[in-house]
Amino acid sequence: MKSKFLLLASTAVLLLLWKLVSLYMGSEIILPSPEAAFSSLVELSSGDHFLDSLLFTIKRGLIGFVLSASAALVIGIAAGENRIVFNLLKPMLTVIKTVPVLSIVLLAIIWFDTENVPIFVCFLVVFPVISANVIEGIKNVDPHLIEMARIYRVGKRRILFQIYFPSLIPYLLAGLSTASGVTWKAVIAAEVISMPRYAIGTGMQFSQIQLNTAELFAWTIVAIIISSISETFVMGLQYLLPWRRKL
Repeated sequence: MKSKFLLLASTAVLLLLWKLVSLYMGSEIILPSPEAAFSSLVELSSGDHFLDSLLFTIKRGLIGFVLSASAALVIGIAAGENRIVFNLLKPMLTVIKTVPVLSIVLLAIIWFDTENVPIFVCFLVVFPVISANVIEGIKNVDPHLIEMARIYRVGKRRILFQIYFPSLIPYLLAGLSTASGVTWKAVIAAEVISMPRYAIGTGMQFSQIQLNTAELFAWTIVAIIISSISETFVMGLQYLLPWRRKL
């Protein structure tokens, strides 16, 4: 109850600051008021292509996120267990993490059609976030448990699902939570530049071209809502896990 109150209070303070700054600026083009942005959001949501843009962006984000998370989980486990794999993977992770997202987007536009650019960008941006957490989780598994399992000739499948996974889950969830927020930043940023037919990023680009700042804020609010829902969903997964329910 207290956390909900603090959340509402902080949101109210943020909206108040937004309102005061917009009054100080005195220009809807530079910084629209909260009521102008939310009014634009209502108008935007009733438009012909709003739902299409929303669903296509979510689709691209989910495809990129799932593909990247799956690859990061498999490769991260292999790298965490095997030093050779880790050393081979480390330079690639370093390069991906340091390359500007804009460079990835521009290269992706050359390589792919506009519909697949956001998916590719999302995959590359999310991969090092999740894989680094998976590797860290595997490295922090109690080696005594592994040694005991091998002494008693426990099968590799049981070691993976009953020792590695329960220890890995906190790290994996932390990585997935961070990655779920990064996903929408990467996807929408790629959409702004590649401009597929239906996309939140495309809507943002048109709003900016038309100097419709209130509509640009409306699209941003939509993106924030999607990101918040996805992060809440990922963190809620921990309560569905069988070993979590037994705690």
